[in-house]
Amino acid sequence: MSVRKSAGLKLAVALATVIISLIVVAAALNNSPNARLASLRDEVKQLIRATTHPRRVTHANTAIAIAETLKTEPDPLAATAELYILALSDLAEGTAPEREVPKESRVEQLATEDLLNAAQIFFNSRRFGPADQLIALALSRNDDLREQTLRLAVTIRFDIGRDVDTLAHCNELLTISPNDVPALRVISLVHRNHGRWENFAAATETLLEHCSPQDHETRINLVEAYVRLGRTADARREFDRVFADWPDIGQRAPTLYAKLLIQEGLDAKADSVLESYLKSSPNDTEALLLRGTYLIANKRLPEAITILRTAVELSPSDEQIHYQLGQAYARNGEKELANKSLAQHRLLLDKKVSIHEMEELAAKDPLNVTVRVELAHSYAELGLIELADFWTRAAIAAEGR
Repeated sequence: MSVRKSAGLKLAVALATVIISLIVVAAALNNSPNARLASLRDEVKQLIRATTHPRRVTHANTAIAIAETLKTEPDPLAATAELYILALSDLAEGTAPEREVPKESRVEQLATEDLLNAAQIFFNSRRFGPADQLIALALSRNDDLREQTLRLAVTIRFDIGRDVDTLAHCNELLTISPNDVPALRVISLVHRNHGRWENFAAATETLLEHCSPQDHETRINLVEAYVRLGRTADARREFDRVFADWPDIGQRAPTLYAKLLIQEGLDAKADSVLESYLKSSPNDTEALLLRGTYLIANKRLPEAITILRTAVELSPSDEQIHYQLGQAYARNGEKELANKSLAQHRLLLDKKVSIHEMEELAAKDPLNVTVRVELAHSYAELGLIELADFWTRAAIAAEGR
């Protein structure tokens, strides 16, 4: 397609969007204010359900146009319109982003439905502070939308690291809807993220009682928890359940399978699994670490050093790799290199202990911006960019932006 044709097509789409918006707004103007509010809510709901950016933009433009007709009405209609315009302005085309926030006393008059819609839009457009503030206001109510409010609160607060609140919302959901699978799943994820393996195992056991028997990924996560807890018999039982449906589970989760074999005293078989797997996936640092550890135990030190040096290059922030490399160097008589690796292990371990303490503080203090900024900085120093981004989002939300 030529550039000229492409530009013409875009112009045609834009004109069609404008025409549709004008038709909708013209129809709305002939209706009562409450009817226009209903049309506005419908456009917003269609926007939230939309799966493509162009459709979201179309619904945002139309919703803003309808909202503009309500700004001159008395509150709470005017405040509702202003909040929707603020939430939608980053999505709409051809309009300057709206930044004037309705006063808190006016927002408090809004219907819960509108608070939830606006919170969802803010969250979807990564404006976490307003999303969290609106969901807090909705949570202060106890109306017919309580369950919907709790579900959105779980989504928002899990994403910004407010884990204490997230667990509380999930537990309340379970009083409304016992054995609710999404709530049980989030509870297990929160415990996993904090490394609380006993709690994670208990939560996942409950989850598996109520989710699909074919949810093998969740069962494999439970096997991992059992292995970490040294519950070898339980790990083997759950592993075999998955094996019945996935005979190639050893190839699907080779490092976990190897860990289980090691706990069962089958070290040589575990090494065989790892050696075979690393031929096709030579950059899997967990497999490299496991195999390096096995080689050290079997006094194959040059091989262990080669494998562990590769692992360090791939994952320099993994303190366990530095520790095992230090052990390999020490046993091979390379004292200076051993001391260097073990010092790096200690440095990283201390850093991660500090991070864990800050994460526990952040979970208990949802408005502590400083600790969230420090967490983002600490993870960035370790090269863990996804976690750094997560805590940056959490800091922004805590600031209310």
